Amino acid sequence: MKTLAAALVLMLAAGPFQAWGNVVPEAGPDRFKEALALYEKGMYSRARNLFDLVGDEKSEAYSVLCAIRMNEPGYTTRLSRIEDIQPYCGLLPEMYLRHALNLFDAGEYADALGYFRRLKEKQVPKAERTEYLYKSAYSMLETGQMDSAMDLFRRISDMPVGDYSAPARYGAGYILYDRERFSEALPWFEQAAQDPRFEEAAMYYVMECHFMLKDYGYVTAHGAELYEKIPQERRPHLARMISEAFLISGDAESAREYYDRAGEGALKERSDYFYAGTLMYTMGDYRSAIENYGRMTERTDSIGQIADYNMGYSYIQTRNKVAALDAFKAASEHDHDPRLTEDAFFNYAKLAFDLNDDNSVFNSYLERYSDKVKGDAIYSYMALSALYDKDYAGAIAAYDNIDELDVDMKANYMKANYLRAEQLIAGGSWRNAVPCLRAAAYYSDRLSFFNQLSRYWLSHISTTDSISWQGISSPNSTTPPRLTASLKAGSYLTTWHIATSRRRTTIWLRGGSRSISRAGTCPTAGMRWCVLPTAASR
Repeated sequence: MKTLAAALVLMLAAGPFQAWGNVVPEAGPDRFKEALALYEKGMYSRARNLFDLVGDEKSEAYSVLCAIRMNEPGYTTRLSRIEDIQPYCGLLPEMYLRHALNLFDAGEYADALGYFRRLKEKQVPKAERTEYLYKSAYSMLETGQMDSAMDLFRRISDMPVGDYSAPARYGAGYILYDRERFSEALPWFEQAAQDPRFEEAAMYYVMECHFMLKDYGYVTAHGAELYEKIPQERRPHLARMISEAFLISGDAESAREYYDRAGEGALKERSDYFYAGTLMYTMGDYRSAIENYGRMTERTDSIGQIADYNMGYSYIQTRNKVAALDAFKAASEHDHDPRLTEDAFFNYAKLAFDLNDDNSVFNSYLERYSDKVKGDAIYSYMALSALYDKDYAGAIAAYDNIDELDVDMKANYMKANYLRAEQLIAGGSWRNAVPCLRAAAYYSDRLSFFNQLSRYWLSHISTTDSISWQGISSPNSTTPPRLTASLKAGSYLTTWHIATSRRRTTIWLRGGSRSISRAGTCPTAGMRWCVLPTAASR
């Protein structure tokens, strides 16, 4: 019988309390002490069974505490019962602490913080206060209470170095990083990195802080070493960061290398497509740039404006001016970067003028930006286009809007004036051609073809206005005409020539009392009589 009773006691000690028939185990002070000794040794299951055997309120509270320590399912119901029947139980702070730690481990940070806050710091055993403070701070971080979390992380960091020093410093660095205070976050991460447990994660954020601070030299110098150390799942983002640093530093080849390491197939967000497009654009792979920019879901923000502008240039390089016009137009419709907006508008205007002969966009540009920004360039562009279309009057009008003509502009302005004069002369507007001829003569070299022709026409128009012709019998006459008025050409000799065919003529040079005749090319085939000023030195 005694042997059976002893076996029963052992069975009860090994598991939850059970009543077996009418047999009731004996309880007493010694049993409570034994259970308490087991509890203090961390033998919670056996201690709980003995506390249940004792059965008083204090033992019941300890039994619940054992259940919390073991995180047994359903212990919260027993905890609530203790709160109801023993609201002043001295074990409640311990229960709250253990319950909060269980909730923290389960990732239920808001509930954990609620129980941490039921405690006063002095109620927490000294050996566990740092853990209590850290997990309270972390729960605050997870629930968005950043300022309170930061205060606790700082406090823990100032304590003697322990297991939670590095985690607290890492947490403080993360809060500052999240607030984009990268220069302040750096030293926290650097301190955390001194603990091997946090070295890889902290150094990753050290790298990112340097990147966000535009310290691209640090990233390119140390990125490769860190890339080999960090876990595989972090490598694509780090490779992308290193790639961007190289690209900004002007090393497009290295940028492409790390871009490939990041893996093009991993692209998902529009910012990723933007970077890929920018890298391809920088490397001159314009078709790939267009493809990646085109994958951006929308392009209405600042990076979208850049994408549209770069797409416009890329389309120009791939000889698709129609698509380029649309891209530059889209970029000009946003003001995120005023300089980019203005330049996109200018390119849009040029393409509209090129493709559709539409100068209304140029006019809109000038209304918006006046002619101080690119006015000269616009007028020069319009003048060249007019020259190509043989609209010489339009070319002259465009050049007249430019205050200072460069060498090329002067040459084109001279040609436009001379060719406009030819148009006017052909139409019989001789006198209206005079200003154009004078401009052509002024802007051309004295010995040039255009200069001589301009002076020839000026002399001819002047002579036609001051003399009358006699003795003109036929276009093929070989006798110089007699003049009713004398010609005075100053330092120039006066030349008469009579056309004998469309390409050949006989020329008389009259100077003083001497006359010389020779054959030459008629500069104005189809005219009967011409007056050509010739340099006296000849």
